[in-house]
Amino acid sequence: MIRIDEKHTDVIAFRQGKIKLRELLVQHSAKRTEVEQLEMKYLQARRLPRAGKLEAEAHALLVGSNEPDLGPDDIERARHDVEVLGLAVEKQRQIVDNLHGRYSLHVNEANRARYVEIEKRISRGVTETAEANEEEFRFSKRSKMLARQSVFAPCA
Repeated sequence: MIRIDEKHTDVIAFRQGKIKLRELLVQHSAKRTEVEQLEMKYLQARRLPRAGKLEAEAHALLVGSNEPDLGPDDIERARHDVEVLGLAVEKQRQIVDNLHGRYSLHVNEANRARYVEIEKRISRGVTETAEANEEEFRFSKRSKMLARQSVFAPCA
């Protein structure tokens, strides 16, 4: 069984880094979805004739929704936020990759004695197998020699 010291700083940092990466990925995905929705709203609003725009604004007043008009600047600002989050995700991935290397070193060091023990067992097994093969070869050679000797010995 592989042992991991859960309180080791490299283990803690690696796990926290992975959590942060997941959070950033969720934020990035949500922001991309938000941008797509803003773009669709903006395009729909631009396609509406003047009467349709007035109708939509009147409906918003009646239901108590006071959504501001969307402009290209709003969409550009949201796209910028997506790019910033994308860059943050890439940087966090690099951090997690670096932490993974340190985590792996820690796990390997912590389990080195067990690994050496397993290697020694394998080595003993290979040595024993080689000795058994050699013994089988000698036995087989003697058997063949005995089989070649005549059963009927010449009489003197």
